Amino acid sequence: MHIHCDVRVACPDEAVYRALEVEARSVPTDRGTVSLTLDAGALVLEISTRDAASLRASLNTWLRLIDEAIGVARIASRGEHI
Repeated sequence: MHIHCDVRVACPDEAVYRALEVEARSVPTDRGTVSLTLDAGALVLEISTRDAASLRASLNTWLRLIDEAIGVARIASRGEHI
């Protein structure tokens, strides 16, 4: 079985994409692939896996990474320290 999922998330800062893109390139696995692109102010996350469990795990991981990166970018844009 092959499962593919595309997710678009509003991206307030290109720095978020640049930080996460490095992670997307360093995820070699035989259970699936991850691609991250920036399109018109949105992060586009593409995940292809062999099974539903891998898709769930990848989505959980990547959505949390994206959420944290956007949170850090918002804090940084306000000049706050973490």
